[in-house]
Amino acid sequence: LFTAILYYITLPAINFSSPGFYAFIGIILVFYLIIDNISFSVRSVITNRKTLNIRSIGIVYLVSLIVVAFIVVNIICSPFFNASKYATRINIDETGNFSKDISEVDFNRIPLLDKDSSEKLGDRKMGEKNEWVSQFYVSSLYTQITYNDEIIRVTPIEYASLIKWITNRKDGIKGYISVNSVNGDSSIKTLDKGIKYTESAYFNDKLTRKLRFSYPTKIFGEISFEIDNDGNPYYIVPTIKYSGIGLKREVDEVIVFNPITGDSNIYEVKDVPEWVDHVYSADLIIEQVDNWGE
Repeated sequence: LFTAILYYITLPAINFSSPGFYAFIGIILVFYLIIDNISFSVRSVITNRKTLNIRSIGIVYLVSLIVVAFIVVNIICSPFFNASKYATRINIDETGNFSKDISEVDFNRIPLLDKDSSEKLGDRKMGEKNEWVSQFYVSSLYTQITYNDEIIRVTPIEYASLIKWITNRKDGIKGYISVNSVNGDSSIKTLDKGIKYTESAYFNDKLTRKLRFSYPTKIFGEISFEIDNDGNPYYIVPTIKYSGIGLKREVDEVIVFNPITGDSNIYEVKDVPEWVDHVYSADLIIEQVDNWGE
């Protein structure tokens, strides 16, 4: 029962290369050891026997062996023994000509608004919709994307509280915020059918819980909110593959999740729809380039 509740709350990937999976197992074992030793102590008092709890001692030894194995595997998979694999995580073209390969920027399409400015405009636009202000709030995601040749930021609207989720769950959230990064135009895009799965929803409507139950073994990367060319909202979820346990992360596949219906498709990176902008996070690219440089 404890394990089921813990899994429902923490939602770890059931994957041997995920550090979170071992933390999950560790918490379960600690809880079991506490209960088992309390039970053993009570039985010892009742029976007036002074013996060692062999079962608990065995579990402690087993955990110690797993920790040692964890360390050994990560040493074997570390850059010390795999320098060439880390150095070639990304292909760097040293023969290119920057001025020829990179076209000049169209100065009429330079994004002038940063994320903080977009948030202020989005909050102001939300404040104009009186019937929504007390029910919802604007998420701070504000993903920057290219939408029909325009550079915009889009972000979902979230439930303000558990009570607001209960009262609005049937219809969902019928809109999201869009801010033009060039000219500052902001708007609330309304939807015919409401968004059901968000991070502020509860129980099985929570976004990460819905994703975990659909993909129990996948390690999720940075989740972003995007819209397709028709303005339909989606969550883009890269899945991560590690070498060893938590080392040399790579984007393995990409989940495109529809928060209105709960349907999703998983793609190899080369097959991701063209309108998807966020597959690789900036910090992952920088990490890969740094490995090449080192």
